[in-house]
Amino acid sequence: MKSDNSIETLNTNQRNIGFGFRLLGVFPIQPSYVFRMYCREDKAVWQAPLFFLSITLLVSIVVSSYFQARIAAMHGITLPADAQWWSPEMRENYIQAMQQAQGIAFVYVIPAMTGLARVWLGWLTLGAAFHLMSTFLGGRGTMITALNITAWASYPYALQEVLRTIFILIVKRPIQSPGLSGFLSGDLGGAFFFSHLLKQVDLFLVWFVILAFIGFSISESLPWKKVIIQVSLILMLSLFGQAGLGVIVSQLSSLLMSKTF
Repeated sequence: MKSDNSIETLNTNQRNIGFGFRLLGVFPIQPSYVFRMYCREDKAVWQAPLFFLSITLLVSIVVSSYFQARIAAMHGITLPADAQWWSPEMRENYIQAMQQAQGIAFVYVIPAMTGLARVWLGWLTLGAAFHLMSTFLGGRGTMITALNITAWASYPYALQEVLRTIFILIVKRPIQSPGLSGFLSGDLGGAFFFSHLLKQVDLFLVWFVILAFIGFSISESLPWKKVIIQVSLILMLSLFGQAGLGVIVSQLSSLLMSKTF
């Protein structure tokens, strides 16, 4: 009887983990254990991986932006080829616009805000989509469970940001073509869209898919074939949606620069 009480107390202490920060070191080695013991419970344990991802993302953005601004300062402001036909006022406006683009707001603040928005809104949207698809397929999981699994499945992206930061510090320049985007060049039409799509395709995406499959296989009362359909379909919609959003943001940034000029 005493032994049973000790085991029950140990299990209670293991589950009383607050926001789940203790699991950050365990998860890469035993993801199924974390999913089985914590993420399928109707309790929010998504804070730790999302805060970890947010911190690593901010560090990566700051380091990348620093070297990007450093390179821009070394090369100075170069006028376009047709600037010889511009009036002095147009040249001055162009130089002022480029100087504003190299300011703290454009270099650090806006990338940091958009990066954090992408992490948190993306997690919320993706978790809700996973839950909706699971319910449609007959799953019994809750919204909190879907958010937990989505957050912990995103853990590889935090490690990706750590590796990016280390790489940037070594080469002293920002990464130009993340993912598989280097295999596709072009800034117009479909090439521009698929370039943004391929930016998201790498080994960390595969890792995310595997973790999501493991998590939802454990938490949902669904056959593995339906879990594959759930994860694959939502992931495809997410990739195309992020690629389209990336194109829109790029076009708006160009428009903002042109209007400033």
